Amino acid sequence: MSRSTSPPRAHPIPSLTEIRDKTQTVFGRRPCLWQAKVAEAFLKRDQDILCIAGTGKGKTLTFWMPLLFDKTSIQIVITPLNLLGKQNVESLEKAGIHAISIHAGTATAQNFQAIENLEYRVIVVSPEQVMKDGGGFERLFKNPLFTSHIMGIVIDEAHCVSTWGEFRPEYKELGRLRLILPLEIPFLVTSATLSADALQDVKKLLHLRSCDKLVTIRRSTDRPNIHITVKPIRGTLHSYADLAFLIPDRWKAGDSLPPKFLIFFDNITHAIEAAQCLRSRLPPEYREKIKWFNSDMTTHFKEAEVENFSNGETWGFCMTESFGMGVDISDVRIVIQWRAMCSLSTLWQRFGRAVRDMTLEGIAILFAEKDHFDAYRKEKEQRRLQRAKKRKKTSAPLPSAKRRAIADSSAPAVVGGSTVGLVDVPPVEHQDSDGSDSSDGEIEVVSRSCLLRPSSENAGMDGRQLREEMRSTNKGKTNVSQRKTSQPQITSLEPAMDYLINADVRPGVGCRRKVFNAFFENEAAETDHRLCNSTLETGCPRCLISHSTICCDIHTPEHFTSFTVPIPTQTKLPSRSRLAKFEMSSNDFRLVDALEDWREAATTALYGTAHLYDLGPGLVMPDFVLDRIVQCAHFFKIQSAADLQKETRWSGAEKHGNEVVALILRVCPAPVILSTPFTSAPLQRLGPGHSASVNPVAPTTLNRSTPVAGTVKRRNWCSACKQEGHNARNTICKEHPSRKSLGNKENVPSLPPSV
Repeated sequence: MSRSTSPPRAHPIPSLTEIRDKTQTVFGRRPCLWQAKVAEAFLKRDQDILCIAGTGKGKTLTFWMPLLFDKTSIQIVITPLNLLGKQNVESLEKAGIHAISIHAGTATAQNFQAIENLEYRVIVVSPEQVMKDGGGFERLFKNPLFTSHIMGIVIDEAHCVSTWGEFRPEYKELGRLRLILPLEIPFLVTSATLSADALQDVKKLLHLRSCDKLVTIRRSTDRPNIHITVKPIRGTLHSYADLAFLIPDRWKAGDSLPPKFLIFFDNITHAIEAAQCLRSRLPPEYREKIKWFNSDMTTHFKEAEVENFSNGETWGFCMTESFGMGVDISDVRIVIQWRAMCSLSTLWQRFGRAVRDMTLEGIAILFAEKDHFDAYRKEKEQRRLQRAKKRKKTSAPLPSAKRRAIADSSAPAVVGGSTVGLVDVPPVEHQDSDGSDSSDGEIEVVSRSCLLRPSSENAGMDGRQLREEMRSTNKGKTNVSQRKTSQPQITSLEPAMDYLINADVRPGVGCRRKVFNAFFENEAAETDHRLCNSTLETGCPRCLISHSTICCDIHTPEHFTSFTVPIPTQTKLPSRSRLAKFEMSSNDFRLVDALEDWREAATTALYGTAHLYDLGPGLVMPDFVLDRIVQCAHFFKIQSAADLQKETRWSGAEKHGNEVVALILRVCPAPVILSTPFTSAPLQRLGPGHSASVNPVAPTTLNRSTPVAGTVKRRNWCSACKQEGHNARNTICKEHPSRKSLGNKENVPSLPPSV
């Protein structure tokens, strides 16, 4: 395709004041100076623009401001989530700008024809649609008349280009737009969470222009109205007991409502389990106030639930990334990340969902596995050394008194040059039998305090030094327990996340917010608050880089005590059966179909057809429970409701257990074992006149083709006589060598030659 090299259309470039005034007239909000600079650079059409600003600071407004000064141009906005497209379209319609969101449900020939006819001035689209081979945009980009009206390409949430390229490869292909579209079309790239490494990656992948052809507007990504805390998970991972503070004990109608909250998970199943756990703390009529939210939901459900959450009908979501970026709900009071399984960039993006209204204050909590805390690591290493010492005592002389005194020293642990006295590690009886920590969280951990006031040593490292320290850290250093579990386990922690979790004890840190500021290079952010609003003595409050009075739990631990609840002693659940690998039989497939039909019928009966379509049958029985039932039924492990509870740990086993067990036994009945008492006869002494061919009582043989339940012990089988009940080395076997040659045997008389 030939690329246009014609000069850009000539339009008078408005002044910054004109841009701000007109934006205030149309959108009812006066933009800050940096927002006007972004619009000005866009209108000049001779440079790419890179805009880095914190969540909720107003990056989206800069997409629409240039449209107010060019009535014939089209803006194409590439955004990762369909939900963002709908929100943008609705806000633009209020301002009189016609827009359309193109996704799988709206990518019709009729809509693309309307776009080609210039009926829409803003097109919001996902990377998959804009880069689709043979799609509608491929045809549009080949039309010179259409491309001549493109004002620019906006790539929102640009960090996804670097971080989502593996599972959404179209993100990495967005750079091809630079080769397809005319040279004069500028790119506007925005994000709130671009680290230095991710920034270089984005520039390279998108083929952004460099030097004087790239305008960089960098604002601080800090959010002073968000108070940060990191807490160890003290209950078991799948009890979600640490989240109980959200719903007070014995909450009833008339009590104060819980704060509006979001809980992020990196696994859909965990999000559903946590939501069900929190629901169980509410009266039945209020349990629908807490929902799970993930990519499996229908578009209709997502749109309706975001509206319900915004107006307070829904109190909170347990969700995955499908909700997060760009959703503009101003009064979310608490944002929680469950488990440290994401990067620091992703974590800050999620924390940024809290209190987008800068006049409010919110809480951001990271609940991290105990394996990531330096105190736990040190205690675990000490236990390992103690076990090694005990083993050594059994094979070596006792050490001298001097050596023993050194090895048994009870001084506080020292990690990275700081004294660690933060967390009470469970005593020996709370550990696994091998002394190692349980990576699946089946240990009660009583936290005395995971807070430490920063020492004078902790105050010395500036942002650049801390950033270099995090970069130089070996990424494979922070390994978690390698114990095998049924859940996916991470093997390492990003160095920046490691510093965030242990900021209270790492030398030179002493503040969790400092880790974020260093990681995103906030010290390089521009400060023009006095120029932005010269009528106020302190300048523009939105542009002012302020400092929070409540920074994090290291500086003000008393502010976060209400987010810790007593954790009841967890009784260890019975161990589940370990099952061998197998190939699915016809009975197994019939059971899958039967369980699918049952859970659809149960969901419809309990919650109605609408919930079945919106939430799916996993509302009653999640997929992982169904899979586990089929696996156990293959080996006949489930014969009662108690077996079902033990093997699946399904929360619905108490309510639906008998019904499901009856279905299992109907489809996959246990085989009937004909139990004949095992009989054997001792080897008889042979006397004179006795035949050498002694025939002992043979054990009853079983049909080896009959399926045997996993609970029945396998019978021995003799390879010599082909009978069951003994093996070839047993003298009871008639083919045993002792039965063929009895001569020269002790206690056996010689037989006559006739024998």
